[in-house]
Amino acid sequence: MLQQTKPAKSSRLTQLKIHVCRFSTFRKTGGEPFACQFAMDMLKDVEVEYVARMDSDDICALDRFEKQIQFLDSHPEIDIVGSQATIFFDDQTGREPVLSDLPLLDKDIKAFFPQSLWYGFTGTPIFKENKRQQVGDLAQTTQQQYGDRLHEYTVKEAIHDGAVLGFKVDYRNTLITDQAEEKIPDSVYENEEHMLEVLGAIINKSRQQLGFQKGVGKTYNAILTVKSIPQAQAYYDLIKRVKAGQTRVKVSERVKQVLPDFPKATITYSVTENEEDSRANQDHMKQVLEDYNQEFDTHFTMADLRGFNTDVNNRLARKQDKYLYRNEQLDLVIVVNRLLTGFDAPCLSTLFIDRKPMQPQDLIQAFSRTNRIFDSSKTYGHIITFQKPLAFKEAVDNALKLYSNGGENDVLAPSWEEEKRNFLRSCSDFQNLITDDPEEGLQIEQITTPELRKLAKAYQVFDKYLASIRVYKEYDEEEIYAQTGLSAEELETYLGFYQNILAELKSRRDDGDEGGEPLDIHYELESIQVDEINYAYILTLIQSLIEQGQSQEKNLSAQDREAVDTYIHSLEKTNPNLAHIITELWKEVLDKPESYRGQSIANILNQMIEAVIQQHIQVFSKRWYVGEDELRYYVEHYRKGAKKQLGESQLTKSQRYQDYKIEVADALNPLLYKKQIKEACKQLVEEVIEPLRVGR
Repeated sequence: MLQQTKPAKSSRLTQLKIHVCRFSTFRKTGGEPFACQFAMDMLKDVEVEYVARMDSDDICALDRFEKQIQFLDSHPEIDIVGSQATIFFDDQTGREPVLSDLPLLDKDIKAFFPQSLWYGFTGTPIFKENKRQQVGDLAQTTQQQYGDRLHEYTVKEAIHDGAVLGFKVDYRNTLITDQAEEKIPDSVYENEEHMLEVLGAIINKSRQQLGFQKGVGKTYNAILTVKSIPQAQAYYDLIKRVKAGQTRVKVSERVKQVLPDFPKATITYSVTENEEDSRANQDHMKQVLEDYNQEFDTHFTMADLRGFNTDVNNRLARKQDKYLYRNEQLDLVIVVNRLLTGFDAPCLSTLFIDRKPMQPQDLIQAFSRTNRIFDSSKTYGHIITFQKPLAFKEAVDNALKLYSNGGENDVLAPSWEEEKRNFLRSCSDFQNLITDDPEEGLQIEQITTPELRKLAKAYQVFDKYLASIRVYKEYDEEEIYAQTGLSAEELETYLGFYQNILAELKSRRDDGDEGGEPLDIHYELESIQVDEINYAYILTLIQSLIEQGQSQEKNLSAQDREAVDTYIHSLEKTNPNLAHIITELWKEVLDKPESYRGQSIANILNQMIEAVIQQHIQVFSKRWYVGEDELRYYVEHYRKGAKKQLGESQLTKSQRYQDYKIEVADALNPLLYKKQIKEACKQLVEEVIEPLRVGR
């Protein structure tokens, strides 16, 4: 019998769907074990959160289930709870009720089942170095609980096997003080100035960690963990003010160019932390839910906090296709303890920590939310701390030593000094291989295949380390450029070299000409410009507007439409000709989406671009009196940085200087004519045509 008369004010029972099933006809078919098995078989097809068992003649205390639910909510590592029972002897007068001697503790259960075999799995065992406080005779370590280890597989082995990533830990300090770290009061980390420094770092100085170079819809997300619910609430409110432009910290234009709505944030904590008797928590959470519902078109209320938490989990993990679109994505979730254990989100790259160092097992658990394998651009799980860097580093070092079998060298990312040395070496190696005058370019066609493969490999290593050093807090672009002679223009030239080398290698591979150093021909550059990636995403959004099939037209959300408009507006500053073409297509699709039904937007846009390119070729051919077909071949096979272009001799032969001289009043002499054509061709391709093909 389950009896519940007046649930407590803060009762979780009011938030649960309670199903009561009674089984009373199994005495002849197997008794209690059969009944229990029958019940469990039924539960396989029923979505339930908790299962409680009672004999039909039992009576339970009014708050039994409430207490058990609260305990399970606050101890996610525990799956089963029990309780003692008072036995009444209704059929035997004169006997007093007695407290049953049920096996409650580990030792009691083992004594009750003397032939049992016990073993456990854990990612963060409790060692003597981080043992629990003594409570009665309860086990303080995992070894005391389960005995000697049968086998161990540490994070070091997991990283070596490619099962998880290593960690890149960045210890940041928001304070300028001569005071010893251990004497800094905790209250310092609660004021708004500190919090603004933290948010400034998260919003404007974590683009590389959050994968902004990957473009819209493909960026990573993050968790910010703080010490308390009030602090989490304060951060949530402060983020809203930052986005509204009401603080000294602003969302930078560099961030807005990629994600105009960044950061999309929410707050989540366990349901038991949201008790009804905490009016402040309740009121703030209602506002959070209202903001969340408005952002994602959901309908969560205080009565459905568990559903809200589940939705946050799903949106942060992005394991469903719907979360591949920007309008359904979260960037940052603020937590106290929730999501720091057991939560799996491969697209989560960064954990921001604004609290004291946790226990070793809690640190490793929290860190491990970030190091799931995802894509080639995610090379580490990033951890960024904002309090007492010396104390935090000591705590992290100790935790990693404890959980990586005697050393953390294979677990942590290289130090800044080491990674900078790697970059400088890779930069020097690549630059030393480029012996030709950059103005004239490499004569790629005359270089042997092994040497070309060596060049391409050297550039890939250079690119890898350039992307890597950009995530370190010590990275200073101006300093690096000054030290290496690099510049934005030089990097663009290097990229052109690499792309031309790859094209040549691919053509030789087709001819059976291979050999030399092993090379990943499909290597994805880690330091590429974001505009090219955003281009593809914007086309995906436009495509989704016209996709129909047999279903209704899919309307873009206001946020997605704004994303397209924002991208085009940004593109107008850097690539006005391409922006003009995309604008024209965007307006036509908005006006008449049905005209494009069943077609590929990417193909349509390519056709529009090629039509514009063809027009430029025709105009150039007429202006300079060169063969149109020869010019088109030259344009199609142009390689930036190459000393001699394919089709250059044929283009020269097609020149009609006499016609040019007759028709042009201030005609150049023959030598200047040929020189001017060469320069004009280069300008046409690099400044007009190639920018139109940026998305290819």
